[in-house]
Amino acid sequence: METILKQAKLELNEFLTNKKANIKHTNHQHMSLLTITPDLETKKNQIKIELFFLKNELALDVKIKYIMKNEKKDLQKSYVFSDISKGKELLMISPVANEKLASIFKFAIIEDKLKSAIPLEDQLSTLLDILKSDWDNIIAYSKQI
Repeated sequence: METILKQAKLELNEFLTNKKANIKHTNHQHMSLLTITPDLETKKNQIKIELFFLKNELALDVKIKYIMKNEKKDLQKSYVFSDISKGKELLMISPVANEKLASIFKFAIIEDKLKSAIPLEDQLSTLLDILKSDWDNIIAYSKQI
């Protein structure tokens, strides 16, 4: 596991000690991710929060999946934090958090490769601050869908 994700997992474990949630690490060729699955009161709904480390771009991102199970089919809605750079507003987090997010998704060409212009530590601290401060809003948003 990459050191940046180890640091993230330590901070998330500390934050989630009194909350019901599981953390799982998955490694892929071009990315590595931590999946946080909060335990909800209902079995029909599920939330997955994925913290991505994109190895080639040296960037972090978060994807939130809301899964609603139905008798006929499952409905899944996904929201990616980096969509904020495309002008999309994320309704499950506060407007202040939306502004903070816009500041960490900047890229530049470094050594002929597209890489994040923001240091990983700054990206991580911003993403974790948003997840921690808006945790209750992220969970409650599943009831609004």
